Amino acid sequence: MSPKPSPEELKTAIELEIAPTMPKFLASDRLFHIKILFKNLSPYTVWLNRGYNYSPSLSDLNVDAVSPSGKSIPQPIRFEPRRPDLNKQDFVKVQGGQTFEAFEDVRWLYLSTKETGTYKITATYKNNHTGKEFGVDAWIGEVKSNTATFEVVSDH
Repeated sequence: MSPKPSPEELKTAIELEIAPTMPKFLASDRLFHIKILFKNLSPYTVWLNRGYNYSPSLSDLNVDAVSPSGKSIPQPIRFEPRRPDLNKQDFVKVQGGQTFEAFEDVRWLYLSTKETGTYKITATYKNNHTGKEFGVDAWIGEVKSNTATFEVVSDH
């Protein structure tokens, strides 16, 4: 059994990566899929709270975007669906050096997607909930993702 990591070691344990599942979307698309990778860079086992679509005060995954014209679009998407309660299945164990991969349905809320071209998205994952009531000790902290891009093309 490995020794318990220090809080400082755990702060840098998680790396976040996001990627749209397709490189292009139609301007009329409102629902699309995003791949989210939580990489455990530490040698320790880490619990992650993946209930980020339950309660933003406990755990949150915010996505910010930049339009092709350079306009900042804060929180342009939301995750589907919102669930009624947080439970133990919302916590996942990630071994040291391993990656947890999630595919999420997201609803595009920015209604001016008539602007075609390359959009840039960046995510920030924040967790404040340990899950102790479920017998886990989840990673606490905040991490920002890479910047991913996708194209929005005309429907015509």
